[in-house]
Amino acid sequence: MNTQVPLDGLRVGHYRRVLFCTDFTPQADAAFDYAVDAALRNTGSTLYLLHVVQEPDAQFWRNYMPADVDPGDLLCKKAEERLRDVYRDKVPGQVKLTVKAISGDPVQAILWFAEEEKIDLLVMGRARKGMFAKWITGNVMGRVASRANCPLLVIPVGDEAPAAPEKE
Repeated sequence: MNTQVPLDGLRVGHYRRVLFCTDFTPQADAAFDYAVDAALRNTGSTLYLLHVVQEPDAQFWRNYMPADVDPGDLLCKKAEERLRDVYRDKVPGQVKLTVKAISGDPVQAILWFAEEEKIDLLVMGRARKGMFAKWITGNVMGRVASRANCPLLVIPVGDEAPAAPEKE
């Protein structure tokens, strides 16, 4: 069932797969409660926690790894452990949880994962930065937003995190 927005602005439909993307920053953490809330409000939903491990451009360090060790796999396993350590206890028991870390370009990896898992709602945090900072550091959220094929909930974060959704 596709999610539709009728003229009165009320959402019709059901988010079965909610994706929360994190880079473990305060901006991402501020969006986490919104992702959990979306999963709770849509009974039977699965909450996906995703971290993208971005490998550095210089790959010379791979020469120092044993041949049977894939550094990307090792980094992803460590990231999945961190996802569980940071977020698992904050997810209510009635919410199905899937934890995943993948390596690659963050924008491409998030879009690929969302398509692959047929995500219904993508939740991300956004820092309130000036134009110069955005130009220097890039903007993963903005590039994901311009190419996502599913609804995207963006949580802006300034000096203080936004208030968490109220529990019913």
